[in-house]
Order: sequence, then C-alpha cells, then structure tokens
Amino acid sequence: MKNLIAVIKNIRKNNFFLHSKNYLLAEIFNKGLAFFTIPIFTRLLSPEEYGILAIFTSIITIFTVFMGLSIQSSIVVKYYDHDDDFPEFLGTNIIFLVFNNVLMITICLVFCSQIASLFSIKEDIFIIAVVISSFICFIQSELSYLQASQRSKKYVRISVVRNFFVTLLAVIWTYLLHENRYYGNVYSQFLVLGIIFVFVLFSISRVANYNFRIKHLRYALLFSIPLIPHTLSGVILSQFDRVMINQFLGSHEVGLYSLAFNVGLLVAVFVGALNNAWVPIFFESLKNRSYDKIQSLAEKYSKVVLIAALGLILFSKEIIIIMADKQYIDAYKIVPIFALSGIINFLYTLFVNYSFYEKRTGFISIISLLTCSLNVLLNYIFIPRYGYAGAAWASLLSYILLFALNYCYVRFVLQLNTIKLNKIFFDILVLLIAFSVHLMFTSDNMFYDIIIKILLMVFTIIYFFKNELLFSSR
Repeated sequence: MKNLIAVIKNIRKNNFFLHSKNYLLAEIFNKGLAFFTIPIFTRLLSPEEYGILAIFTSIITIFTVFMGLSIQSSIVVKYYDHDDDFPEFLGTNIIFLVFNNVLMITICLVFCSQIASLFSIKEDIFIIAVVISSFICFIQSELSYLQASQRSKKYVRISVVRNFFVTLLAVIWTYLLHENRYYGNVYSQFLVLGIIFVFVLFSISRVANYNFRIKHLRYALLFSIPLIPHTLSGVILSQFDRVMINQFLGSHEVGLYSLAFNVGLLVAVFVGALNNAWVPIFFESLKNRSYDKIQSLAEKYSKVVLIAALGLILFSKEIIIIMADKQYIDAYKIVPIFALSGIINFLYTLFVNYSFYEKRTGFISIISLLTCSLNVLLNYIFIPRYGYAGAAWASLLSYILLFALNYCYVRFVLQLNTIKLNKIFFDILVLLIAFSVHLMFTSDNMFYDIIIKILLMVFTIIYFFKNELLFSSR
C-alpha cells in the first residue's frame, strides 16, 4: 500500500492527476446523484412507471450507438495526430453526423409503430428517446474534443450541469404530474439535452471548418466502425435484458429489476473508480516488469472489492427498504446476483488491461460479441422460466464468460505473466461461505438478523486483512 501511495504522490505532480481528478469528481457526482435520487423516484413512481422509464433509457443508450457510430472516438485519435487539418476533420464529421441522424430519425418515424412495439413502449416516448439519442451523439463529439484538448474543467461543467438539471427538473416535473408521471423524466431530458445540444453546436462551430472531405470521413469510419460491435455488445449486455423482461413479463417486473440493478451497480461504480487508480500503476509496473508488485496490489484491491460486495449482499434487503417504497421490496432478492456480477467484472478489468496495454483491441470486440450473444440467448431461455431473476443470472453467467475468455486470451495467446488467482479465488470462497452462513441463520427478528450480518462482516474483514493488522500491531 505504501507503493500505491508513493505512486499517487508522483502522479499529483503532473497534469495527468489534475485532469484525472476533475473526471473522477464528475463521475462521483453524477453517479452519486443518480443513486441518491432513487428513493425519490421510487416513491413518486410505481414499479410499472419506473420500468417504463428504464426502457426509455435503454432505447436512448441503444440508438446513441447507431446515431453516433462511435465517431467521437476518432476525434480523440485525430487530435493527437497534431495535423493542421483537424478543424476540417471535425467539420467533416459533424456534417456526416447531421446526415446520419436525419436519416436515422426519418427511418424511425416511418417505422415508428413497428419499432416501438418491439420495445413494448408508446410511440411518442420512442420518438423522444430517438431524438434525445441524436442530441447525445453531438454532445459526445464535443466532450471528446474537450478531452483530447485537455480542457477537463469545461468537460466536467457540461457533464455535471447536464445531470444536475435533468435530475432537478425531472423531480419537480414528476411531482407535479398526477398520472403517467414518468413523462416528467422524459420531458426534462428532452428539454435540458436539447438546450445543451444547441450550446454544443455553437461551441463546435468555433473550432470546426465545415469543408467536407472524403478522406477525413474515411479516416473516422475506418477507426470507429470496428469499435461499434464492442460498443453495441456492451450496450446490449447492460440494457437489453430490460427490453426482454418488458416483452415477457411487463413493465412492473422491469421496475423491480431496474431498482435491483441500480443498487447492485454500487459494486460496478466502486470497481470503476478503483480501475482509474489501478491502470496507471498497472501499466507502469508492467513496463518495468514488476510482476510481484502487480500481484500484491491485485490481491489487496480484490479484498477491498469483496468487502464492498459482501456488505451489499448481506444488507441488500435493508438497503431496498431504505431506498424504495414497500412495493419494491421483492427487488432485494436479486441484488446479491448483481453484486457477484460486480466481482466478476472486477476480475475482467484486471485482465482486459493487458490487452489494452498490448494494443490488441480487436479480440476484445470478438469476446464482447460472443458474450453478448450468450446473454441474449440465456435471457430468452431464463426469463420465461425464472422471471426477472433469470435475467440477473443470465448477466452473471455472461460476465463469467467475458472474464474467462479474456483470461485465456491473456494467458495462452498473449502469454503474459498474468496475475495468479489462487488467493483471490479463495477469498471469493470465503465471501460465499459468509453469505451461506447468513442464509442459514436468517431470522424474522430484524435486530437478530442485523447482528449476525455485522458479525459476519467484521469476521470477514479481520480475516482478509489479518496480515496488515498483525504487521501494524508490531
């Protein structure tokens, strides 16, 4: 841990830390805002309305991929080519995005009823979602430019202002409506993102030269199109389960599932923040062949993740009771599955970083497609049989495949000195034992139940960090 602190102190001396700090604070604010407004929306909205809102969000996420075609990724790469024609490149791609968005919106308008029925959602909500996804792809282009030009403060301002005002207006609008209250969130996103979209167009126009060149479009598409399968697979893996639950079971079950997912997302957010600290240390250690350091830090990091996940698993029911209305109470039953998925996702991030270090990203897209295909198949099999819990199990199994394939690729194809998982797997086993003990001693007496959970947490923490505790006591 001293090595980690030393590295962090060195990072603080350069611009990397300054920009990383801005991005991290924005991420914490945005994710925290979303999490702490869950109790508000789950009390203003019924599970059915909460489920409709989840489908609305899924449509936005899916169609943003088709609207933007990952063009924003090429903007970052082109900027670092340090060519004088970057303004022309940016202008060319904005013109292309306008053409592609007009085409996509036209297609959606023509086939509105058919596409909306696939999502089991009202046509007006579907069209609003598509238009919002169009706004977002232009906003992403501006954010990519700001990221590349290291203007992190403006990046953060746009990101934070967007989420703050969407959330604030959504709460007020939802409260004022007396029926179909989910429209409060729908309208607030449309209004706020529409205003930011206009601001972004003016901002981009100060940099872009709208002189269309085929060579610039070719450059962008050759870079971006190979990323679309990976991006789309990630979107489907994280969003499409809600669409299928809505088709098979209805929006009430989508609402329960979405709440459990949002609570379980705490582990994923924790892993994401941890990965931000891990990556620079990992890359530097890998470059210096400091494999023992990587192993030691990975084991310590895993213990922290496992403790967070165990807390979420043990206290899932209490968290749901605090966070939501009583009509959502059944959602707690699948929160542990999402927490386990978060653990597997952590293991995945440990090994996928090897591929990024070696710049072998092509295989990442192949793995993502395989995992996505399995997830869709398992959802179609599990949801009709096991309800929305089947979708949670499908996600867990998909993440296990995602991790396993990446591990095998790094271990046997790249043949790199990988992290040994023996101790980490044993710690996961300890977590599962603690959870099993809790299930064995579950009681209707809430006080007794909480005492058991606290004791299990304390004993597990002591076991995980017994070496550090013994060392510090000497």
